[in-house]
Amino acid sequence: LVFSLTNKFNPDIEIAPREGKTFLQDSLLLSKLQTLEGVEAVSLVLEENALFAYREVQDIGVIKGVDEHYVEVSEVRDRMLDGSFSLATDLASQAVVGAGIAGKLGLDMAQHFEPLILFMPNRKRSGPLDQPFIRRSLEPAGVFSIQPDIDMEYVLTNLAFVQSITGQRGS
Repeated sequence: LVFSLTNKFNPDIEIAPREGKTFLQDSLLLSKLQTLEGVEAVSLVLEENALFAYREVQDIGVIKGVDEHYVEVSEVRDRMLDGSFSLATDLASQAVVGAGIAGKLGLDMAQHFEPLILFMPNRKRSGPLDQPFIRRSLEPAGVFSIQPDIDMEYVLTNLAFVQSITGQRGS
């Protein structure tokens, strides 16, 4: 039962690096994976721990950057409680937030102008005058519910946003 619930969030098969957090994207490998018999879709993701703030409340969670194929390898779009599964507009990056973390932060989907703030350590910090944290805003687009462990931790957004704040191009 638990596996069937988490499987709505994670793909059937996941390829991850043996060491470290990321690996370089290999277009040849991606092409081979996409042409394998039985493979319906391939999606690239990048996860990182982050601090989220909404109004005066803060909580730690995981920012998960996903590409446009993520909806083909997960059922998150079908598990929306409020709002829509939208990860970006022409003007801003958007967030689809797990119901648990949305509840802890007091996220109000009716307040369209209140951003979700993300803080991450500035790994490029080279001197004492550099900011210790990167601060970026996300526009809340929706709330999903899969399973309590996932709902309490994950915030989804577009892959390019997460790559830009982490400096990672791997997946």
